[in-house]
Amino acid sequence: MAESEDGIELNSLDGEKEKKDFEKELKVKIQYGDVDEISRITPKDLTECKSNALFTAMKMTFELRQRADKKGPEPDEDEFNKIAQSVDEFTCSLLTPLKSNTERRRVFADSLDDVMDTAIELEQKKVNKHVLISL
Repeated sequence: MAESEDGIELNSLDGEKEKKDFEKELKVKIQYGDVDEISRITPKDLTECKSNALFTAMKMTFELRQRADKKGPEPDEDEFNKIAQSVDEFTCSLLTPLKSNTERRRVFADSLDDVMDTAIELEQKKVNKHVLISL
C-alpha cells in the first residue's frame, strides 16, 4: 500500500476498519503532530476517512484553532492558524457547488441541517455563512 508524504498509508482504503483507523491516526497527528507533519496532510487524506470529508475538515479546523489558541510551549501559533484557514477554505469549497445548483440543494437539504449544527458546535462561522448563502 502506498503512503502519503506524511507517512499515512493510502491507496483507496476499502474496509470500514481501515478507514476508521486511518481517521484515528489523522486525528492524533492533528492533535499532537508538529507543524511539518500536519502541513503534509492533504484533502485526499480527508476523503480517505470513515467520516464525511466535510465533517472531518470541520473537526480538523477546530482542533488546529484550539492548538493555536493554547498558551504555553506551542511556538507555531501562526502556522496552525494558516493551516486551519487552508482547511476552512477546503471545507467551503465542498459546499460551493450547492450555491448554483437548486437540485443539489434540494437533495442535500436534510444534510445541511446537520452541517449547520456541526459548524455551530465547532465554531465554524465561515461554513455556516456559506451554508446560509447556499439555501
